[in-house]
Amino acid sequence: MPTKHTAVNKQLTQRELRSRNDLAREIVKDLRFVLRYARSHSKTLEKQNGVSEAQLTALRQILASPGAKVSDLSKMLCLHQSTTSNMLDKLEDKALVRRERNGSDLRAVRLFLTAKGEQLLSLVPPVQQDFMTVAMTQMSDRELKILHNGLEVLLQKMELAVRKSPQSLV
Repeated sequence: MPTKHTAVNKQLTQRELRSRNDLAREIVKDLRFVLRYARSHSKTLEKQNGVSEAQLTALRQILASPGAKVSDLSKMLCLHQSTTSNMLDKLEDKALVRRERNGSDLRAVRLFLTAKGEQLLSLVPPVQQDFMTVAMTQMSDRELKILHNGLEVLLQKMELAVRKSPQSLV
């Protein structure tokens, strides 16, 4: 037979559950805001400069590491190699990068900025190029670790949910 104490504990649990659900909804709302803000920022950059924020980041990485391979750039950008290659196709079409093959190993493609690519980067202030990284550099070490750990846990839980129910992605 439930006691009064058990009923109080059940109420607290329901209150805590509502609080957790409210907090989860707030976090989802905040993440959506971050994504919308990033998309909006990228669209603004693209309108102003003719390239997306991701493309500017790629150009900046190539400037910092001239002669890097596509696989190296993919790692720097945390992108799949095919995604990076597609991005490079667009940047090459705009004459912002060039790909060179080394005579000794024709499989290895080296990446370089063109003069036009260098000129574009000189016109775009670094803060405009990567606002999220700039914002994170203003966070304390503790805040960064908390954010990183929280995002890692969220991603693990999302991957687990997808594995359990892959049709949820459709």
